[in-house]
Amino acid sequence: MNADANTHNKVRFAGEGREGVRAAGSPGIMAASKIACALAIFALTLTGCFGGGGSKAKDAASASVDPADRQAFAKYDTPVTLRIPHQYSDIALPEGDTSENNFVSRYLGEQTGISIKYAWETPSGVQYAATMNYAIRSGDLPDAFVVDRQQFRELKEAGELADLTDTYGQYASTLVKSIYDATGGKALQEASIDGRLYGLPNVAIEADAPTYLWVRQDWLDKLGLAPPKTLDDIAEIARAFRQSDPDGNGKDDTVGIPVDRGMVYGEKTGNNGLNGVFAAFGAYPRKWIAGSDGRPVYGSVQREAKEALKLLAQWYKEGVLDQQFMLRQDSQDLEADNKAGIFFWTLVGALLSVVQVDRAGYEGGLAGLRRAAGRGGAVQRERVAGHRSLSGRPQGLRASRSRA
Repeated sequence: MNADANTHNKVRFAGEGREGVRAAGSPGIMAASKIACALAIFALTLTGCFGGGGSKAKDAASASVDPADRQAFAKYDTPVTLRIPHQYSDIALPEGDTSENNFVSRYLGEQTGISIKYAWETPSGVQYAATMNYAIRSGDLPDAFVVDRQQFRELKEAGELADLTDTYGQYASTLVKSIYDATGGKALQEASIDGRLYGLPNVAIEADAPTYLWVRQDWLDKLGLAPPKTLDDIAEIARAFRQSDPDGNGKDDTVGIPVDRGMVYGEKTGNNGLNGVFAAFGAYPRKWIAGSDGRPVYGSVQREAKEALKLLAQWYKEGVLDQQFMLRQDSQDLEADNKAGIFFWTLVGALLSVVQVDRAGYEGGLAGLRRAAGRGGAVQRERVAGHRSLSGRPQGLRASRSRA
């Protein structure tokens, strides 16, 4: 089958940000699978993806590609335009590049014949979710987009998602299949309904799960403070950072510990969640865990969680926590704007934030941060412990939308 330049008028593709689904639909299943490939490159950071294109599609891989992956890497003769929403950041691009036309989009176009156009753009996950809900309600959907599990099931029940079961089996690259197979079937199960595959899960490595406390080393040095070892130490440092003008600008503009508006993460940990504080009490909110008798109990209502909440309420009252966190669109703006010097980040989150760290003027980038965490995810009240998800569920999904 040969794709045409107007494929975006016939195909819709859904996806997920923190915990959710992406999808690409039919008519034009092969075009949809090829579009799924484009987003898989961004979402999974893979070199292999889904492809199609039929008898007239170019074989871009030639002799360097495993014969089993020739279809996965085939390039369209006629360019395909994919309209997707975009959650942007303030990363500076080289002169002449734009969010739609840059070295990544150009490489993607050269390799697959797919060009990316943004249907709409938002600066944060909160605004993205709101805009996505409006798009679903209005029926004005981009060709590809990110949704959570609830939205995924809603679109499936409305008949908006294409069945990708056969497409996945025929066109998935060996690399993509190996990643999904590594989850023991759990990942694809998350994207399946009644035994049929309607999405492509975004699988995150377990190294993304632990939460660590990160502290500005330059601010510690300036105020003569030692690295934290206990929860009391954390509170003392946060108070000092808030009250002692550690950035030296002569203004009372630094805050306590930044907090995500959700406070804790469920399926997947992330930056500025308070999972680490709860873990120090042996508490795991928003998760089903084994109780003392071995039976499942909900972590949010256990005694340990209530003890952690008492401490956090005190921290909030004293300004140890950012007292405006419920009003902020993106808590990570505080780090980027040089307003906070102690925060809970995942290891991967810290690495991905290095650009913002440098742009905020931190001395030495991440070298100006100090990780203060309990060893190996051990849960000890006296230490800042890492937090590991007990659910074992994949970290997100991609799925495909079809119009009748």
